[in-house]
Amino acid sequence: APNISGADFFTSSISSLLLYGNSYILASGRKSSAPGELYNLHSSQMEYVTSGNMRSAYRYKNAKNEQYYSIDPVTRISRILHLKN
Repeated sequence: APNISGADFFTSSISSLLLYGNSYILASGRKSSAPGELYNLHSSQMEYVTSGNMRSAYRYKNAKNEQYYSIDPVTRISRILHLKN
């Protein structure tokens, strides 16, 4: 994320993992390119979207907007890295 040091970024990621049991990291940028920036997304604002019995996307919802991040059905790759404790 802009204006955040690597140490602060990882402190936030690890704190979320320890406090909530989950940490969500968004790799921003175009799907076909390498990530431009990394962002920590708050665990309480994340939800899974399922299709049948499989996760198909992550939904990030805050007071201002709602964003969906799809999970590729074949490779299971997403722009969200979900770390679980």
